[in-house]
Amino acid sequence: MLETPCQQVHLESSMDGSSSRSSDVGIAIFMTDRDVADATDAQIAGVHRALEAASRRIASSSGTLQYLRTVYLRSEQRCLCFFAASDAEVVRAISDTAQFPDVRITRALEFSANQLGEVPAS
Repeated sequence: MLETPCQQVHLESSMDGSSSRSSDVGIAIFMTDRDVADATDAQIAGVHRALEAASRRIASSSGTLQYLRTVYLRSEQRCLCFFAASDAEVVRAISDTAQFPDVRITRALEFSANQLGEVPAS
């Protein structure tokens, strides 16, 4: 399996809930991947709320993580969740606290329209 470098980010929440990112702090983007057969939109929305709440509880003690988003692939019955965290164990703790255990947690490399042509440091 080809291993790619992760994007190193530092997240600071502003008053409006947005984040600013800077590099070289040891925080990486992680993605969780779960099969969610026959899940409804309402159930996925509940997962989203539970992950947000669990992230807030855990972040208040560690300050090294942020829940970013959930993407539900209805046609594939899969749920992808994204986090910024120091390591996979922190992400697993969020999922366990939210009572939504992961099938797989992996480091991810994120590119956005604002980063066209930039290559993150490895």
